[in-house]
Amino acid sequence: HSPCFVPTACSVAAMQDGEDAVAVATAADYAAVVRMPIIGAGATLDTGRVDELAEELIRTVGTGQAQFHEERNSVVLEFEAARVQLHTEYSQKLLQADEELRVVLEERAARRETCGASQNDIITLNVGGKLYTVKRETLCVCRGSFLAELFSGRWERAMQKDSEGNVFLDIDPPVFDIILGWLRDCKIETPDRPAASPVVPKEDLQHFQAAVDYLGLRPYLSVAGLGPDGWAASCGSSFDPCDEEQETEAKQKDSRGFLKVAGS
Repeated sequence: HSPCFVPTACSVAAMQDGEDAVAVATAADYAAVVRMPIIGAGATLDTGRVDELAEELIRTVGTGQAQFHEERNSVVLEFEAARVQLHTEYSQKLLQADEELRVVLEERAARRETCGASQNDIITLNVGGKLYTVKRETLCVCRGSFLAELFSGRWERAMQKDSEGNVFLDIDPPVFDIILGWLRDCKIETPDRPAASPVVPKEDLQHFQAAVDYLGLRPYLSVAGLGPDGWAASCGSSFDPCDEEQETEAKQKDSRGFLKVAGS
């Protein structure tokens, strides 16, 4: 083992002198960097330099504060401009929504006025130049169809009319005769006596299908020979009204009756 070292007064003094030398050297290095006078053993305080540093510090702080206030004011102005823009856009959209709501309410009010129509109203139709007198109830028997919606009372003012004020439908009268007869049968049918399918002459079949599709009545009836669209019958339909097998098959397809299809 090494002998224990016991510090003496001389060694302590030597260590203190070394620490002081290191401290003085460190202070000198720091002063050289920040250009400050060394305040230590054997140094005198340069009050003029201190005043200069204080003034420089005050100027730096003042400049920083001014820059901070300038940036803050810029942010506040940008925020206020954005707030005003959003408020303006919101106000415009609110006014637009109010206007749209007003239009909707006016339309509903107008519909309520026209919806006072009764199912017992007697309506005179001008269909292809031929006049028909029919109850509104008959025209609306196929609920959900375009024909029923057309005569629901909501569109009375918008419907095309002739010089006498009668609603005009541009449909061949012979075709409409078949449709109207079927509608009247549907109105009075019962579960025990469903309405029979319309009998359509072969020469009128394509026009009948076009009218049925236009009036939205296709889901409510089944007629042998009708194609998938309004004019398919003119594209070589193989239906023969004199063919008993085809006629029987058509009747079987229509055995559900109108009441089941219409949901009554």
